[in-house]
Amino acid sequence: MAGARIDISTEGATAVSDVLTQLVKNLDNLAPALGNVGEHLMLTHRDHFDEQRSPDGEPWQALSPDYAKSKKRTKIKYSG
Repeated sequence: MAGARIDISTEGATAVSDVLTQLVKNLDNLAPALGNVGEHLMLTHRDHFDEQRSPDGEPWQALSPDYAKSKKRTKIKYSG
């Protein structure tokens, strides 16, 4: 019979605790925390577009040949 094993690590626990403590101290002003979340989401979505893949890592479906011929290529520049 196969066994099961669970390993629990506390590596990084102090860093996580520090971030949560800071968040709790600033519950009256969540703008910085939410700004960080928004920045992460923006960068993640930009990466998905740059890599032409879905959030789960699947490549985008190729354009149909007819549509690809008529589509204008636009290079989007990001500021940041």
